[in-house]
Order: sequence, then structure tokens, then C-alpha cells
Amino acid sequence: MRVQKAGLKIVTGNFLFLFHQNEIGVTRLGIAASRKLGNAVTRNRIRRMVREGFRLLQPLSGESLDLVAIPKRHIENPLSLDSVVRSFEELTEKYLRGETRPAERGR
Repeated sequence: MRVQKAGLKIVTGNFLFLFHQNEIGVTRLGIAASRKLGNAVTRNRIRRMVREGFRLLQPLSGESLDLVAIPKRHIENPLSLDSVVRSFEELTEKYLRGETRPAERGR
């Protein structure tokens, strides 16, 4: 909830990433896969791919962030590990360039 209210967001091809500074010294990953993405098998496959891409690449590892990955509704199907890694690379590039926006929607 804190990530949504006070954090920042970066949009990539397949994902919306929300993030906020944390105080624990490591980057943590959360994944929000809604039922709109498909059945449980599809959602769990997406979660596994995102966790593995995060483990392999360790994006923003020097930072202390809470990172939430939200797959877009029209995500590639089937999702490949290569496309997840590309999304994390794009996230890192945009973060380092400062291409962020506030996470909370204007209501």
C-alpha cells in the first residue's frame, strides 16, 4: 500500500513497476497478478518468470527499494524469460535516467 501511495512508477513493455525506498537495505520484489491475466496456471507461470528474472538480473541491487511488478493485461502469451529480463533491463535504464512518475493515480 505504501508503494502505491508514496512511491514512483516506471512502465515497460509488459509490466508496470511501482517502487518506494525502504529502510532494510535490500531490494524486495512483490508481484501483483490479477485474475484478468488468466487462470491460476497462467498467473503462477508469470510469477515464476518474474521471480527468476529478478533473481538472475538483480535489478537496482545497489538500491534499497520495495519493488512491485504488475503484469499488463495484454502481456505476451506465453511469457518468455528473455522478455522478462528485457523488462527488468528497461526498468533499470529508466530508473538510472530518472524517467519516473508518481505512482498514485490522479483522482
